[in-house]
Amino acid sequence: MSVNSIILDDPITSIDSNNRYFLTTLINQILDELKTQNINIFIFTHSLLDFHNFAFRMNKGITRYRVLKDDNDQSYIEVVDPNQFRNYSDEYRSTFNEIVNFALKGRDKVKQSTNYLQFGNKCRFLFETHARTNYNIENVTNASLDSIMNAYEIPLTKRTDISRALDIVSSLSHGISYTLDFASETSAREVQSAARTILWVLNNKDTQHVKAMNMNNWSRLSERVVDW
Repeated sequence: MSVNSIILDDPITSIDSNNRYFLTTLINQILDELKTQNINIFIFTHSLLDFHNFAFRMNKGITRYRVLKDDNDQSYIEVVDPNQFRNYSDEYRSTFNEIVNFALKGRDKVKQSTNYLQFGNKCRFLFETHARTNYNIENVTNASLDSIMNAYEIPLTKRTDISRALDIVSSLSHGISYTLDFASETSAREVQSAARTILWVLNNKDTQHVKAMNMNNWSRLSERVVDW
């Protein structure tokens, strides 16, 4: 019986670092041995580290994809551009661009969104990663509002907007009761407003950072963020 396809489904994520190295090496050896044969090998992983380490020596015959869900809860596949793959810390940048894509949606498209609550947690991940890395702010909640206002040089006129955005992303970063009445949920427009506010904060502090993260080449993104 001939084999034409091999699927490895998340082979490493749950094991410790020593065994991770051993198994990564073993998988790469197998890939190297099979590269001249007519066999398709599919490796699925949740780990960014593994995503970068599998087949890293192979320059030909390799295509990398990301499986994503849009704000209507529909899965889709995106080819990873070689330039994106150079950066190991691409989870932050990828999340940044997912949030920008949501923030740029027009009023009608936002109303049609059904999976928009996910962006609360994504916004917190983005903002908290930036704040912890650069300003030693552990949690981007209203408990840290004064520190956030100071570190990001936010004018007092924006304090209420920032506070509201922090409340939204914090509330959506925790479990939501399945008994919650849909009519009482945070609306898609509110989540989008919070996303726009957080992008405005990052752009207000460091426009070059926003430009560098813009891997989808949205036209004049920094200028558009200013108006948010």
